[in-house]
Amino acid sequence: MSTITLNRERLRGGQSRLRQAFAPLLFLLAIFGFSQSALAQAVDDNSISLNQQPSGTSSAQVANYRGSYFAGDTPYNNYVQLGQVATDGTVVKLAPSIGTYDLNGTSSLTLVGTSLVAEDGTGRGAVTVTGAQLYYRVYPTSATNVSNTTYPFNSVAMTDGGTYNGITSPPTHNFSATSNMNLLAGLTTGGTYNIEIYFVINKSDGTTQQDPAGYYRAQFTLTAPPAPTLVGTYVYIAPNGGANSVYNVSPPTPNPYQGANLGTSYDVNTGILLLNGGAANTTESGANTITNVTLYYRVRQVGTAGGSFSFINLPLTSNSNGAKTFSTNSANINLIQGLPNTGSYSLDIFYQASGTNSSNPNNTTTFTQVDNNNGSYYSATFTVTGTPIPSTVWVGGINDDWFNAANWTNGVPTAGTNATIRNLGTGNTGLYPNINAGISYTAQYNPNYTGVRTNPVDNTNSGPALARDLTMEGNTQSDRSILRLQAGELDVYGNFNNPQLSFIQREYTTLNFAGANQNISNGDFAQVVVSGSGVKYVVGLITVKQSITFKGGLLVTDITRTAASQVILADRDPTNNNDGAQLIGETDAHYLLGFVRTNRGGTTLGELYTYGNIGMTLLWHPTSYNDPNGAPLAGGNPGTVEITRNTAEAYNPVSNTSGIRRIFGVRPGSPGATTGGLNADMTFHYLNRETQNLGSGGNIKIDESNLVLFRSVNSGNTFTNLGRNSIDTVANVLTKNGITTFATFTLGDQNNPLPVKLVAFDAKRQGNNTLVTWATADETNNAGFEVQVSSDARTFRKLAFVNSYSNNSTAYQTYSYTDIEANKSGVRYYRLRQVDLDGKESYSPVRAVSFATASAGAVAINVYPNPSTSADQPTLVVQSPVAGLGHLQVMDLTGRTIVSRDITTVAGVTEVAVPGSSELSAGIYMVKVTMPSGEVKTTRLQKR
Repeated sequence: MSTITLNRERLRGGQSRLRQAFAPLLFLLAIFGFSQSALAQAVDDNSISLNQQPSGTSSAQVANYRGSYFAGDTPYNNYVQLGQVATDGTVVKLAPSIGTYDLNGTSSLTLVGTSLVAEDGTGRGAVTVTGAQLYYRVYPTSATNVSNTTYPFNSVAMTDGGTYNGITSPPTHNFSATSNMNLLAGLTTGGTYNIEIYFVINKSDGTTQQDPAGYYRAQFTLTAPPAPTLVGTYVYIAPNGGANSVYNVSPPTPNPYQGANLGTSYDVNTGILLLNGGAANTTESGANTITNVTLYYRVRQVGTAGGSFSFINLPLTSNSNGAKTFSTNSANINLIQGLPNTGSYSLDIFYQASGTNSSNPNNTTTFTQVDNNNGSYYSATFTVTGTPIPSTVWVGGINDDWFNAANWTNGVPTAGTNATIRNLGTGNTGLYPNINAGISYTAQYNPNYTGVRTNPVDNTNSGPALARDLTMEGNTQSDRSILRLQAGELDVYGNFNNPQLSFIQREYTTLNFAGANQNISNGDFAQVVVSGSGVKYVVGLITVKQSITFKGGLLVTDITRTAASQVILADRDPTNNNDGAQLIGETDAHYLLGFVRTNRGGTTLGELYTYGNIGMTLLWHPTSYNDPNGAPLAGGNPGTVEITRNTAEAYNPVSNTSGIRRIFGVRPGSPGATTGGLNADMTFHYLNRETQNLGSGGNIKIDESNLVLFRSVNSGNTFTNLGRNSIDTVANVLTKNGITTFATFTLGDQNNPLPVKLVAFDAKRQGNNTLVTWATADETNNAGFEVQVSSDARTFRKLAFVNSYSNNSTAYQTYSYTDIEANKSGVRYYRLRQVDLDGKESYSPVRAVSFATASAGAVAINVYPNPSTSADQPTLVVQSPVAGLGHLQVMDLTGRTIVSRDITTVAGVTEVAVPGSSELSAGIYMVKVTMPSGEVKTTRLQKR
């Protein structure tokens, strides 16, 4: 094949014909803002190189014209004539730069159209052109590897527009592609880029031919804002399940994570080393937006390569003009659980951010950023000791039968084997287990299983399913494993881990917590048995549809986290004989200690309600009385009634008086929307143990014969002695009829009644004085109140004594006292000392009043009561001349931060409850406050 080059004179005429041929396209471009004059000026006057064979051969020809239209930022438009010939006769494939663009969301660079003229072969048996394709790609000019795999070409079919410029000898084809291809799509960094183009034609003999001139290139420059950044900052680790230790990832001081020792001698079976999360900072710029950050982690034995990573999603916690912080410190992942061996382990972590780039509003792209210590990950070590408990993992390769050993990695679990139901993940054909104990059933088989399939599966002699620790893996509700208890019984002897509620129990099956000390996470259960010994500790929410039967041990909820740890007994349902879920068999040895609740909807007057047998029975009945005109009125219906029971606490307002360790809350759905009012007879059941070892020192015991019913309508601030109609100290049942007001109920000692407590207590500045006000109800043997003041919230002195209006009263009483002492300054603290006729005393909360002037710029903090006990709520007093946002930290004496949160101050005195104080162990702590002004103040808090 020879190459013929047209001379300049021949080409000039050809260019005129080209412009005529592309007039329709030029017209369309003009509509979109691209002028014909600009395009015409851009046409180079150089000759075109073409490949041509002599007439009469059978080969189709490629390209006696090649050109491309590029539409860039207005007003820049460019027509590139490809394959230009230099003055020395060589082909120039690299066109001049077609402009500079910016990844700012407004720039655009589009390959609007590309043209190709091809000609058929001539003569007998000539091969003709049947089609054409354009191939194009964009890649950095600086790239060293430009293989098709690294930077693949995009293919666009070209349209045959017919004979080119009327030339029929040899026959010609005028191909064009006008698909408006965005060349900036997917680009996120600045620099110089090549646009590379080549053509391929299809021939009538079934073969293809690439343009012999090869690739044509044009260049453009792209400027971009700085790339988004990701920097891991903290890792939160809680050794032995205690408070979080904060490790720094970047910068690596003062407590670096990299190379840290997270502790030694964690028992492989019982050890607790919690990974509670981490924190990372990101920055954004231009059209880049960070949408989420993930902390990836894995545990591997030192000396091994390690496996796949699990992850914790870090929620967005702050955003300041694109500078974002993502963090969580409560993931609660025990790294020791499930480890197969003892020895030294590494915890490897890295961070990954995901985001979107919207520089092209019609084609938003995604990107990721990684902080992985330059590919080496961040690693800390810990040591595990002890003898591992055998474990087995469900893989479900055969069928869904729990009792088929081939479905497990280490055989069917026993009472001494930890069992994990693996999260098989999307696309895995393995089946999740079904427990069909004691029956024959038709099994489901893995579709990829090629062995013998036996149905029905005979489990009539299986006995109950067994496991020590039972763990259902899962990340979210849509990404979790499943275990179904379909028939029979499942006995769990260790911890029950069900974080995503992926354990499913069918009605009339039994879940038996049969071990010694066990943790039970969330669950929706049918029939539950509490057996074995020790404490079954509820660390989540348990909903029971049918019953909880006590045969051994205690079922205990965390009363300090009632919203997150409680037992819920279902309302009436056909599966529980329309009587609601029941507690069965509670005794002084085996019972539910903590918080349980239930409700009943659609109350029928005259029907006796046992409310799940939790110890509160109510017979609702109508009342009857006449209105002022003598017309009879009928009683009302309470509607849906909710009952709560707390058996972990007792009201103990003063040292020698206490209620029993059982408190009921009764909440009618319609407490006031009735005509005749509510009226019910109540039976209050209790256990002997709940009347003993009461008070802070455990030295109060109430004689059962002295028990009477007390009611509080203000969350235990005050009580009304309702007395009783009868009591059975053998059956442990107290009865009180005709109750018309429902709130909080407990039993107490009629000879040592729950004393007066304040309904309200406040202290406010009035000029140079302080007005102290308070209110009471149900005063019993009350002598009066001593008003006290202090300058440091520690040492109080008497200001005055205010006598009680009535030593014994059930009326609402209000009191006040004005402190008119001269020369007040700083912060003054007020409290009341309530004194009974027999000399018994109790104290009110403390209130702070500031007498500092804003002009003085007084800045101070204080904590009261200090020292404090577990029964106290320490309060921080912040004195600031300005209002604004401050920051509070509680630290131990090693400098470890235990609590960190923002606070809002007013100009004057702000009182803030010290967060997390109930969880502090005995010791000395530093309370640090950064004021709105930036000034930092510290004080000490002692916990006894």
